Amino acid sequence: MDQDKQVDLLQGHLAATPSSSETEAAERSVPIKLQETDRVGQYLLTTEDAKLLKEVFRRNAYLERSGMTEKRRFRFRDLEFTRQLSTLDRQNPKFTSSQFHGFFTLFWLGVALLLVKVAANNWRIYGTIWGKNEIIRLMFRKDVLVLGLTDLVLCLSTVVCLGLQRVIWRGYLRWSGLGWVVQNIWQTAYLAGFIWWTYHRDWPWTHTVFIVLHCLTMLMKQHSYSSYNGYLSELYSKRDLLMTRLKQLEKQIDHRSASTGHTSAVHTDLGSELTHLKRQDDAQRSADMEDLHGTRDTDHILSLAETIENGTPLEPSQMKSLKALLEREIELLSEGLRGQFSSSNHYPRNLTLGNFCDFITLPILVYELEYPRTERVNWSYVAEKTAATFGTIVVMIVVSQNWIYPVVMSTLRMKEEGLTVQQRLQEFPWVLSDLLFPFMMEYLLAFYVIWECVLNALAEITQFADRGFYADWWNSVSWDQFARDWNRPVHNFLLRHVYHSSISSFKLSRVSASLVTFFLSACIHELIMLCIFRRLRGYLLFLQMSQLPLVSLSRTRLMRGRRLIGNIFFWLGIFTGPSLLCTCCSVGVKHEGEAKGQFQQVGDVEAYISHPADHSTKRAILLLTDVIGHRFINAQLIADQLAANGYFVVMPDLFHGDPVPLNRPDGFDLMAWLKGPPGHLPDRVEPVVQMVFEEMKSSLGCERIGAIGYCFGAKYAIRMLQPGGCDVAYLAHPSFVEIDELAAIKGPLSIAAAGQFFALFFKRFYLVTNKDIRNTETDSIFPAPKRHESEDILAKTGQPYQINLFSGVQHGFAVRGDISKPIIRFAKESAFTQAVAWFNQYL
Repeated sequence: MDQDKQVDLLQGHLAATPSSSETEAAERSVPIKLQETDRVGQYLLTTEDAKLLKEVFRRNAYLERSGMTEKRRFRFRDLEFTRQLSTLDRQNPKFTSSQFHGFFTLFWLGVALLLVKVAANNWRIYGTIWGKNEIIRLMFRKDVLVLGLTDLVLCLSTVVCLGLQRVIWRGYLRWSGLGWVVQNIWQTAYLAGFIWWTYHRDWPWTHTVFIVLHCLTMLMKQHSYSSYNGYLSELYSKRDLLMTRLKQLEKQIDHRSASTGHTSAVHTDLGSELTHLKRQDDAQRSADMEDLHGTRDTDHILSLAETIENGTPLEPSQMKSLKALLEREIELLSEGLRGQFSSSNHYPRNLTLGNFCDFITLPILVYELEYPRTERVNWSYVAEKTAATFGTIVVMIVVSQNWIYPVVMSTLRMKEEGLTVQQRLQEFPWVLSDLLFPFMMEYLLAFYVIWECVLNALAEITQFADRGFYADWWNSVSWDQFARDWNRPVHNFLLRHVYHSSISSFKLSRVSASLVTFFLSACIHELIMLCIFRRLRGYLLFLQMSQLPLVSLSRTRLMRGRRLIGNIFFWLGIFTGPSLLCTCCSVGVKHEGEAKGQFQQVGDVEAYISHPADHSTKRAILLLTDVIGHRFINAQLIADQLAANGYFVVMPDLFHGDPVPLNRPDGFDLMAWLKGPPGHLPDRVEPVVQMVFEEMKSSLGCERIGAIGYCFGAKYAIRMLQPGGCDVAYLAHPSFVEIDELAAIKGPLSIAAAGQFFALFFKRFYLVTNKDIRNTETDSIFPAPKRHESEDILAKTGQPYQINLFSGVQHGFAVRGDISKPIIRFAKESAFTQAVAWFNQYL
């Protein structure tokens, strides 16, 4: 007999029956081999697992005996999709008839009044309802077109997994072989490629968050699509082989009258195994079989089972029984290849570009052959949800601009090396309290705009009827309940492809599978934080994994049944979690310590250079110092802190090795030093600045360059703010800046100077009048009349500008301020954070 003709015909999940052993068998494989012989009418049946084959016969006998209808337990039939509306949808009668519907109306009425108040206040102060508008400028100032094209490529490239599934269907690959390996390699490259692109383009966090989240969404869709269809390809192959062998068996049966014998035998190498199995559980088998022997319906199945166990030839009637069993298994496999709602869409008919694009656009992350659909698209409903989407985004921008952005900028000083742990702890409660309510507002609005507005609008356009995108998560009494109800699409994906898959594939316990699922989710959240802040911190990973002991606590006798207490603990976590995260994610101001940069030649000029953590030179700052020069430790520490905020900093020697001494000797003539000979007038200084700038653009690889000018350096920083020069500039207590130079700027300009009217009280960040210090608020080089004139000139340029005034300080405070005095320290720190915020916005 030719052993090469052996073919695995049946290796599928068998139907569940009431007994536990039968349920276990349903999750395993039953390999059967049918072999043709060279004699007409003779057929040889072998089995690689006699125990499981016996289980198949016993189960079929039980089903026929009891009259039960067999239901197949397929691997990806773990979720059911039904027609339902989201909880807060106005079309949901349960919501509109709720006793708490009025609170929903009150919330949005309060939000509308808040918007009116903020708009009126902005109009009064800034002459526009948008106020300073940093958030919107941050969103649209850079690479908007590139962002759109990137998202288009991100979506189009998902079609790769459709091509792979068609290759598998054609038989060039097997999903259980190289198919899943190729798919996982592609998914890894897909994720890594788009994350690298966000780094390469050096996008602001708004662009990065959008692309990374959309990339993760498309990645989950691709994984679900490929896993489901890969599984169906295995069922399809088994059914195809069974149908082929069934035809061969039918051919043998049709020729039985012309055959001299109709035999089938069990392969000889199974004899000892069958004998052992028969002795091992003969008592159990006999009891099961005797219980089923009462009807004629089961006799043919039992006879076939006993014949195979005994190794005796099959009778013609038994071959018909085997044929019936194969037909039943084929029907069961066919059921698994069909959709849940109709038989029109089945594998491999679903492997089309239309079906794939349909799934990609649906607001769901797990693939099914069919979903419940609505009859038509209600375009007025789509318009309503679209308007709600943009309206909610405007509210989020207003909240961020007025109550989060200023506090986040102030937290930059929380991580500086000059602050002791005690000092940081003293400030921490105030920062946290300032962020609690704004972040909670953003949290609720983000939930509403995504899960209620965007997903419902998309569901209506695609006629997707199952809109249970969330449940009443606000009533959660434990973190596992919140994880289930807050984001149903992601929860369903994790349930099917992580939790259930880890149990079935890796044989993990339910507890271990839950731990793996939680850990993977936490790692994904940490990846998003890494992409935003460009450094691995672990805060979010720690906070999310800390939910596991809280889940265990909620199941103890102390908390069981105490729903109010559980809900209070849940909301306390929601309140404090995002705020804690924000206060930990900033880099601050350094007042003292050792410089971390290095001196090197840039062209013919010595310069102090400080690199960011990733050593990128794409976003750079040309730092032009005051008269004390680039070897002053305060200036070096400022350069290091700018680098700590992600910028490549070059601080050249503007004075040819001849700066003003820090402690000037008696009789030192500053004007003589300035005018020379040799002097330090523009004819000597400007060529140095221009040469260093050209070197930064060429040999140092800087793509965008901002200029900072302290005191003396301000004049040359503002001169560089021209086409072909720097992209943005920041000045602190500027000196010798002429009106014509200010009027000629062609880019965003920010100025920090000594003020005359207000002082910032360090401890609470409030503006307070302080008459006692007005006489010390002098800036003789940038006096009040010149400041007012500067404001008028800047307004006429049409360029973005900012002028911040600090009371209680003197000229030079941003570099040489006495930080032992709280007001001066705060002004120095605020001037630095002003610079960082300005460059984050425009560079």
